[in-house]
Amino acid sequence: NGKTVGIPRSLFFHELFPLWKAFFGELGFRVTISAPTSRKIIRQGVENVLEEPCLPIKVAFGHVLDLLESQPDYIFLPVQSTMEPLSPGFSNHWNCPITQAIPYILNSSAVTENALNQSGDARTELLRPVMHPDRGREHLTKTFRRLAREIGISDRARTDAAIEAGFTALDSFNDWLRERGREVLKMIGPEQPAVAIIGRTYTTCDPEMSLNLPDKLHDLGLLAVPLDMLPLTETAGEVARDHPNMYGKSGQKILSAARFIAEQPNLFALYVTNFNCGPDSFIMKYFGQEMQSKPYLTLELDEHSADAGIKT
Repeated sequence: NGKTVGIPRSLFFHELFPLWKAFFGELGFRVTISAPTSRKIIRQGVENVLEEPCLPIKVAFGHVLDLLESQPDYIFLPVQSTMEPLSPGFSNHWNCPITQAIPYILNSSAVTENALNQSGDARTELLRPVMHPDRGREHLTKTFRRLAREIGISDRARTDAAIEAGFTALDSFNDWLRERGREVLKMIGPEQPAVAIIGRTYTTCDPEMSLNLPDKLHDLGLLAVPLDMLPLTETAGEVARDHPNMYGKSGQKILSAARFIAEQPNLFALYVTNFNCGPDSFIMKYFGQEMQSKPYLTLELDEHSADAGIKT
């Protein structure tokens, strides 16, 4: 249809982009994403966000502003309330409240609010559907159908085909992560120790925000393994029995990873967190308990972090 949907390269982008891209692409939209995180994008976010949130929220502001420079017809920034369950034993599967609220927090900045209402001569509309994947894919399908109608697609069969393409793309991506993870873990041994990079995907998978930690570990002769490549489902059931009320999906993944790492003699943990992260202020305590006596490193990053301190 010639219209463009812009997607910020921030927050849940690294986990859910295959779903989003396939959905909008199948409906005929041109999907664009913001530039990779840079000092410029971070500076834009820091200068325009109000209050003092964590770095990922500041960066999200910067990515939206970067997208607005190209004046897309839409910017897709869902209220990602929950995620798909890691284990049925957990009673909740929420995301951080501030990341859920980011589509509304954007309007607290005059610059962002004005740009979203009127970007040059072309209006950019913010799409912010409320997503609850923990309620099942049938519920998610209804949400995507409403979204399709909102952007002018009334053909139900076409919409459902796009939704199915999105689910297929997401499942294929997650299957690849698990398979690649199995391959990498087979490489670990006394001659090839590895470090699992633990934290929220929107921090650990962003090279600029994580200060290229995998490359730094490689320079030290260590293999870096992303959190999402670990077999979390192997330990999630046990963690759910011990922490059934761990409300956040990220916390569930982090504790499940800790329990797995604690049992692997040649796999160690590097926990990446951000200043002002409320959930991590208590998750880190439980993470230490899960690691038992095994040593691990915690790095707390924000926009002032630099290579020299990280290398030390």
